[in-house]
Amino acid sequence: MPQRYSLVAETIRVLKEQIQAGAYTKALPSERTLCARLQVGRNTVRAALRKLEDEKWIHPSERGAPRRIRRWPHRTQRRSERPSQVCVLAGRHLAEFEARSLFFVDLLREHLADVGCRLDVLSIRQDRGGGALRRLDAMANKASHAAWVLLSCSENVQHWFADRGIPTVVLGYVAENVALPYVTSDLAAAAQHLAGRLLVQGHRRAALMQSGEGLFAHRLVAKSMTELKAPGGLERLRVVPARHDGTVPGIRVNIERLLERKADRPTARVAITTPELTTTLTHLLHRGIQIPEEMSLVSLLDDHNVPHLVPEITRYTVSMEVLVKRLFIKLQAVWRQGNPAVRPSCVMCEFVKGKTLGPAPEQSSRTS
Repeated sequence: MPQRYSLVAETIRVLKEQIQAGAYTKALPSERTLCARLQVGRNTVRAALRKLEDEKWIHPSERGAPRRIRRWPHRTQRRSERPSQVCVLAGRHLAEFEARSLFFVDLLREHLADVGCRLDVLSIRQDRGGGALRRLDAMANKASHAAWVLLSCSENVQHWFADRGIPTVVLGYVAENVALPYVTSDLAAAAQHLAGRLLVQGHRRAALMQSGEGLFAHRLVAKSMTELKAPGGLERLRVVPARHDGTVPGIRVNIERLLERKADRPTARVAITTPELTTTLTHLLHRGIQIPEEMSLVSLLDDHNVPHLVPEITRYTVSMEVLVKRLFIKLQAVWRQGNPAVRPSCVMCEFVKGKTLGPAPEQSSRTS
């Protein structure tokens, strides 16, 4: 005898499929009718309807009235090979993004235009309360977009799309326990490769810069960097969190705090964003600290401005064209198959040797 939870889950699945197939367009039948059609008890139907209401598939019940179906484009439009309208939802205003993000939007717009698909860009101010989700609810109800791309959106926003089954692809990593496909550079592989190079150069402590955004990516990088052991297999790289608030003063204060350390001072710094990299580079040079003789500096991400920095930055770069092509393929897949059926995609990074990674200071003194 199947347990009641399984019956509820199966009832939810069947009702969602029927709504998507157009069996119910304006409202669901009565509870009595649903019980008869699905061959389940009323408690099971009521539990399923409560879940559909929570996930915004149906409107809240009104006494004596049928449960009206919310009109989301991806549930009512006929499935085709590709969506006709796609929206990039940005977690902050585009003017606040780095150049690589703007380049991504332009490339994606070109790919979609080639197949007759329109791209819109919306931004949503994210806060800790429920205001962002209420604005998103109103925004998505008015919009006619068949698929969405999330760019630097919070965990709550990612959950919002996942719970509603809206065809969505995340650019970057998703938060934990969020069932959405994503396309990103393979930071885990890049971090392991970097850890190996640091260990071979004699580094045992590296500061990983961490802001309030992208916490999952930071945790992933930190975990990957500590998985390798030093030559001889006796010691791993120690990753020191270098937390800051994302501002120039915040990054400078963090640098000074780590420089004050004596015995356990990190001999390398790892940046994930361009502001982290440029602020660290200029501040260290302003302090008269030689790179890489006294401090190595590596960036796990690249954009079109980084190659112009002096000295040439040791970094990992990924082809934006490849990222956009992968994302375009994923958008078509989620539109046809739904989010759970689409696997994430990680694009391998290319290592650029540069001139900012050298032997650890202790090792330099021994070899000089």
